[in-house]
Amino acid sequence: MKKNLDDFRILIKNVNVHIIAVSETWFKPHHNSNALNIPGFSLYRHDRNNLSRCRGGGIAFYVKDNIKAKVVSKSRHNGLTEFMFLELSGMNNQKLIFGVVYNPPNTSNFQPLLNSINNLMSTRSDILIVGDFNSNMLNQSPSTKRLLHEFSMFGLECHQSEPTNFSNIANPKTCNNDIVKTYLDYKNVDENLLLQAISLQNWDELYKLSAIDDQIKLINNFINELMSQVVPFDKLNQLPKLLSSFKQS
Repeated sequence: MKKNLDDFRILIKNVNVHIIAVSETWFKPHHNSNALNIPGFSLYRHDRNNLSRCRGGGIAFYVKDNIKAKVVSKSRHNGLTEFMFLELSGMNNQKLIFGVVYNPPNTSNFQPLLNSINNLMSTRSDILIVGDFNSNMLNQSPSTKRLLHEFSMFGLECHQSEPTNFSNIANPKTCNNDIVKTYLDYKNVDENLLLQAISLQNWDELYKLSAIDDQIKLINNFINELMSQVVPFDKLNQLPKLLSSFKQS
């Protein structure tokens, strides 16, 4: 990214963009942000700072100066999967949680990312995630299926349906620069289904667990599964409205 930044600046002048998410920036802590700036944009960066994995990595956002944004979650420096989430504020106090992810090849421990998403779900904001998951959605491996299942528990879906990586034409990959989004419609919850699901839950399993962390995990899994069953979500209509509100702000 750094060596191509001048070309990138020229490209941005010719297109109308408001938010740019970058995965695998290769930015390092010693790189001065002033040298990495794009005129008219604010830079939010999360560099790889893991001494055991010094090459590559890093994620960043460039956000138009007129859009209110703040970092609400990011991965630890010693983690494998790198991620950062911004909260964007549009007109009428509309909120969008926008995340960028870089998952190195042969890495399948998404738990820190899933924990972060779980915490952000409590904000009831819309969530949009882009990045490089290094997962082939056209030929799903067990780890990819697990990832999609975990996302579905939050009402999140992968909407990238065409190849995005053509380094090997015979085996194109998808979900690089992929989008996962949701709009949970809490106003139209099926109350009867909600009460039925709660009454059918086997709470005895909770008391069989001695560790508080295991109990919390069981409850969280139940709540997430319950939400996916009884809370409808508008996948396509709400997001353009939110993005247009940011463009006007």
